[in-house]
Amino acid sequence: MAKLYFKYGAMGSSKSAQALIAKYNYEERGMKVWLIKPMTDTRDGANIIKSRIGLFASADEIASGDSIKELFAKHGDCDVIIGDECQFFTPEQIDELRDIVDDMSVPVMCFGLRTDFITKLFPGSRRLFEVADSIQEIKTICDCGAKATVNARMDDNGNIVTSGDQICIGGNDRYIAMCHKCWKKRIAAQNNREEDILTSHTRPHTSTQCRRTLQKPCLCLAIRLGQNLLRKTTLKIQSLLTMSAELTDIPDSLKVFLFLLWQAEWECRQ
Repeated sequence: MAKLYFKYGAMGSSKSAQALIAKYNYEERGMKVWLIKPMTDTRDGANIIKSRIGLFASADEIASGDSIKELFAKHGDCDVIIGDECQFFTPEQIDELRDIVDDMSVPVMCFGLRTDFITKLFPGSRRLFEVADSIQEIKTICDCGAKATVNARMDDNGNIVTSGDQICIGGNDRYIAMCHKCWKKRIAAQNNREEDILTSHTRPHTSTQCRRTLQKPCLCLAIRLGQNLLRKTTLKIQSLLTMSAELTDIPDSLKVFLFLLWQAEWECRQ
């Protein structure tokens, strides 16, 4: 009896390789395979399915508005349908694959991801979980050795991305398979670093901290020169300091210098 199969796994779990191996096994026995993939998947180019280990084969692309049942009519003599990256199919297209299994007794094998980069189900995957006859996980591992279940999206700086569009095509340069524990720990570490940076820029400087800063000879000299200048001029250093805080192109070193001058002015008036 024909069935609808869904074989899912995290990034890098050999889903495409297994889809191509299944195709080879059917064809080795003289059976005809209709190999398909969503048009959304452009990672390896149009009309091709390619695995990380080098296996590849031509495939028919399915646009989001296409009727799979109508396209199948042109391949009515095929013995099996194999689809890769099936998470990108629409729920309606998954229902059409279900109809092909039921009405035409043609087995359908779907390979794809379960969830996106923030662990939310893809619409196509959700529908496959609802209607598939057989569901099998293709396992891979996290760097820590545990089973990887999260498709962590990375930015150009190697940080985990936690917001954005659900679909962002990429391979090992953009995604890393992780266990849920490591994924949460990496995000928490990122957030702590960002808070530390923000705090270091907004924390008010105490008089003791300012004096520690003055330990550098160049800054000591600058303060002495600033104090001499303040004795001879009525320039409002505090006004300059306020203006510098509102300008993003003022170097931090200049902002520190203006603050030290303002402190020297205050001390001179005491």
